[in-house]
Amino acid sequence: MDTMTACGNRHSGAGPVFRADREPPLVSEITTNGVQASAGTGAPVRLLLVAGYHGVLVQVWDACSRMPVVPSVPDPLDAEHGRGLVLVEALSAAYGVYRSAGAGKVVWCVVEPPR
Repeated sequence: MDTMTACGNRHSGAGPVFRADREPPLVSEITTNGVQASAGTGAPVRLLLVAGYHGVLVQVWDACSRMPVVPSVPDPLDAEHGRGLVLVEALSAAYGVYRSAGAGKVVWCVVEPPR
């Protein structure tokens, strides 16, 4: 499937379309953060993608209840950590995090379709 298709159907103007420049890095970033946050817990990380005419909702659940923090001063460009939510904030139309019922948290973002 190429990156400009949705739900396995080539875009013909009749359905939602993915943004090749936005979804892959956002999905990768928040999923990687979830995997790192859940490391050692034995719990899975859950990814949910919902595509619609108004964009794509990306949600990642992890077992860690510690809430992520966007740094007030970005880490240096050569740092290995610390820029993930800055990237999510820059590339998404909206994002957030909430504690899930039971345990863990969900980090989510919305990517608008191309105009």
